[in-house]
Amino acid sequence: IAGVSGSGKSSLLRAIAGLWSNGSGEIVRPSSDQIYFLPQRPYCPPGTLRDQLLYPSTELSDDYDGTLDGWSRPIDQRRVEWSRLSDQELLNVLVSVDLPDLASRIGDGDPIRGLNTVLDYSNTLSLGEQQRLAFGRVVINRPKLVVCDESTSALDVVAERKMYTLLKNMASDANDEGRT
Repeated sequence: IAGVSGSGKSSLLRAIAGLWSNGSGEIVRPSSDQIYFLPQRPYCPPGTLRDQLLYPSTELSDDYDGTLDGWSRPIDQRRVEWSRLSDQELLNVLVSVDLPDLASRIGDGDPIRGLNTVLDYSNTLSLGEQQRLAFGRVVINRPKLVVCDESTSALDVVAERKMYTLLKNMASDANDEGRT
């Protein structure tokens, strides 16, 4: 979606995400477990680096997903299993999004300690690091559709290309496995 600043591009994406419900009409989109929104400024919930990577799966505390008619659909079991990723798998995700030393840095040289370090990541990480971390969430969540809203604005051209190549390769892998 392209347009001049202030023309409503982000507003449209917020409506698609279900964050805005004013107005009339119908928006048809995949279910919440099949779509992922990458904003310009990613949300960093309170918690550990592990929580940052697993978000939003760490937010699941009820037995039902409230995205359809209030409480009409059980949570996709796959979402719950993400929290069972090994420490090494999480560290590999950080490598794939060009944050290979992040866990060691915040864990005083111990990457496992770093995964379990509680910090205010919104104020600890640069915007570029937050954006790469958000791409790591996509790697973990493996949605069918990713909607990007200036999600690489703080990255240099090389890092931006790498993040989009990562998404492209994920799409190719999904197609090779028979998923759409």
